[in-house]
Amino acid sequence: MKKLAVLLLAGLVLLSACGEAKALTVENAWARPAPAGGTGGAFFTIHNPTGQADRLLSAQSEVAGMAELHLSKMENGVASMVKQDYVEVPAGGDLSFAPGGYHVMLMGLKQELKPGDSFPLMLTFEKAGLLTVQVVVQAP
Repeated sequence: MKKLAVLLLAGLVLLSACGEAKALTVENAWARPAPAGGTGGAFFTIHNPTGQADRLLSAQSEVAGMAELHLSKMENGVASMVKQDYVEVPAGGDLSFAPGGYHVMLMGLKQELKPGDSFPLMLTFEKAGLLTVQVVVQAP
């Protein structure tokens, strides 16, 4: 009987190790310096090792009055920023939020963002739910 219990326990341990669920993560979150009352941007990389696409639905931070998902683009020599209702995160892939592309626009900054400072950024995903990342302010 003890041998059966040991074999069952070993099997459960093996199954749990093999079946570990991979989860969506957000890494390398950073922002440029910006004055209090002004506007800033937050950038990061989303890794989605899962087999399902997800959507980033919104962002918010205590350092800003409002945070929106934006896409910078160039059309016919004219640069513009377009608010995004959501951003698709591909299954088994990465999505970069970087200058000149997707970013989180931080509007109505409640404090100056100085190099070396950090602040939390809450990101809400359709499937992954709420993820909070620490954003580090980096000198340009």
